[in-house]
Amino acid sequence: MLQTFNRCFSKWGLPQKIKFDNGLPIVNPHQPDTPTLLVLWWEGLGINTHRNTPACPQQNATVEGLQGICARWVSPKDQPSVDDFKKALDEQILFQREVYLITREHKRTRLDLYPELAQNPRQFDPQNFSWERVKEYLADQVWKRTVASHCVKLFNQQIYIGKQFSGQKMTITYDPLEEKMVVRTLDGRLIKVSDKVFVSKDQILNYANVSMNE
Repeated sequence: MLQTFNRCFSKWGLPQKIKFDNGLPIVNPHQPDTPTLLVLWWEGLGINTHRNTPACPQQNATVEGLQGICARWVSPKDQPSVDDFKKALDEQILFQREVYLITREHKRTRLDLYPELAQNPRQFDPQNFSWERVKEYLADQVWKRTVASHCVKLFNQQIYIGKQFSGQKMTITYDPLEEKMVVRTLDGRLIKVSDKVFVSKDQILNYANVSMNE
């Protein structure tokens, strides 16, 4: 999926924002509040990400509606092959952007309304990935966890808290300067600063198959 998105970015440019639902591979259903490497890759490219509230399709109503329109225009079940389906979908995308007249917009096309669509103003370059942007994003997050078996879990790793805290709720935040996770009680009392590496620049770049030394 990552390479498919990258091809779209290369063709159309980077979006300002991506909204997504709660399934794999964008979201880990076992820890939906923990960003996947794909989400961190997007953040590092300068794309703002937003996870929709579960079971609230109205939050993505435009996309849901567009999927229905595309299905009617392209008719996937009538396409003899995947390549034919892709070709038909590309043709309808061009039609929707450059030919279809929007009545409520005084019969103008989307390209008339948004000429930047043809200019690719935010060009995709994997070398523009920024670990600093990722750290800023992580620093804005607050994860809440309940201590179980003396530990809390984040990014599929355990942080040992102690038996005396079993059953208590904790918050976990990220310190971008020290690059460490900080565990506190709900009233703000510091419990632990973890030295574990939960996510790193190299992990994200390896996932994206990108070398910053090219």
